[in-house]
Amino acid sequence: YYICEEEERLITSLIEFFDPIIHNLRQEYPVMKQKLQFKVQRRCYINLRSINGAPELKLVTDEEKDEQYYSLEDGARDGIAEMKWLY
Repeated sequence: YYICEEEERLITSLIEFFDPIIHNLRQEYPVMKQKLQFKVQRRCYINLRSINGAPELKLVTDEEKDEQYYSLEDGARDGIAEMKWLY
């Protein structure tokens, strides 16, 4: 199975700032394999950081669709007994 989440935003001004988003790769249950992908509109700056041993996000160019997106592939992660120590 997989989980897909899409969010589209309309541009209402020249500059827009967003709150930071933190996504934990490790969850309550072990993860066999997971893949995260997200697209950013052209001419947008995004600041990415992988911490605590997570793989780096890679910029992927799809020449067939003429678009770029960020991708992260991860797997074989143990579950976390207590989430409070993760933050």
